[in-house]
Amino acid sequence: MDYLGKTHPRRLTMLPAGSVLHDRAMSKVRNGERGRGGVERRLVALGARPRDEGEPGQGWLEEALQAVGARVVSHGGNHKYAAYIGPRTGRRLTATSYPYPKADQGGAAA
Repeated sequence: MDYLGKTHPRRLTMLPAGSVLHDRAMSKVRNGERGRGGVERRLVALGARPRDEGEPGQGWLEEALQAVGARVVSHGGNHKYAAYIGPRTGRRLTATSYPYPKADQGGAAA
C-alpha cells in the first residue's frame, strides 16, 4: 500500500455531540432543494425553531446554526492511500507517493 499524502484542508460545521453538518446538506437548505426536510428536522430537534413557510433558507440556516450552538472547525485533511488490486506487476497506481507519516502535524491528538 502506498501513502499518497493528504487531501486539501477544509472547514467543517460541527453540531453538538460532535456530529458534522456537511456542506451539501446546508446547500440544500439554502437553495430550497429536495432533501432539505431531513436537515431542517435535525436542526429543530437540536433546538432551532421550525422554518416558516416561504422563509428564505439562507437566513433561517444561519439563525438555526447559531441557536443549536454549531461551530466551524478546521480539518487538516484526510490521509490518502492506494492499494494494489490483483497481482503486483511492478506498475504503480499513482505517479506520486510519500513515506508514511510518523507524526501527523496538526492532526487529532492521540
